[in-house]
Amino acid sequence: MKNFDITIRGVINSLAIRFAYTEVTTAVTQAILIHDTDPVSSHILGQGIVNAALLNPLLGENEKYSLKWEYSGEIQSVLVDVDCNNYIRGIPKNPYLMESAKNEDDLYGGGDGKTSVIKFCMEDSKILNSGCAQAPLHDLGNDLGFYFSTSDQIETEFANIIGLQPDVEKPVKIATGVMLQALPDCDLIKFEAIRNRLHDEKVIQILQKNDSSEKKLRAVLRYITNSNEKDLDFGKNTVYSYTENSPLFKCSCSEEKMAQALKTLSKNDLDEIFADNQMPRIKCEFCKTEYTFSREDLEK
Repeated sequence: MKNFDITIRGVINSLAIRFAYTEVTTAVTQAILIHDTDPVSSHILGQGIVNAALLNPLLGENEKYSLKWEYSGEIQSVLVDVDCNNYIRGIPKNPYLMESAKNEDDLYGGGDGKTSVIKFCMEDSKILNSGCAQAPLHDLGNDLGFYFSTSDQIETEFANIIGLQPDVEKPVKIATGVMLQALPDCDLIKFEAIRNRLHDEKVIQILQKNDSSEKKLRAVLRYITNSNEKDLDFGKNTVYSYTENSPLFKCSCSEEKMAQALKTLSKNDLDEIFADNQMPRIKCEFCKTEYTFSREDLEK
């Protein structure tokens, strides 16, 4: 499957607003096919992957975000990772939601959920920053924005579009999104108006057009800031660039990591695993890759 996914980062200097734009149709398609999700779960998992891709520009070298949304409803939880290389992986706790959830209350449950965000170093797994916040808005993008706005005290807004289609091999027609963040000198009154316009029907129409990524991004920025091309002055006042790496659905699991995980188990647990099968298969829940180990492999 060819990868046409992209992420663009930038800043509107005159408004002190940072933005990111992403198209991750290929990555979301791969995630859906791997987890065999039904349409409702596909939409929610797609939201998680879009939001993760939008956070990639905030990562430094050897850094990684782990995002987790938890709700009391049928969704239960969604876990998505994104690293500095723009490798993304995700897993829904419940891949089949159509039969069990008839409305939004069934999906998200009563009361608030919880959003957890961990940033850590990939080399030594040291946690660099972590936090959690209530998830009262019952939408992965809105709840992630609520997290950054309250826990990190950075006014943040996410908007994403997941368009599905009845095609077994290509179930995703479009998966795209935009993130806005207020920088220190931002006028928060202006930012509030801009973040509200990000959810207008006009933005949805722009993002669904069959135009280039840059053309759609410029059109969205013009609309939400109520500016023309001259006011935004692309290249000077408004600067943007593609991220160094395109977003890619790729798991970080390996035979070595799986073996190390097994070695942390007690002797009794290992005896139980190998009791009925001398070469058991261990499956990665993120990518469904299976690894086979013998007892001797774990003693090396």
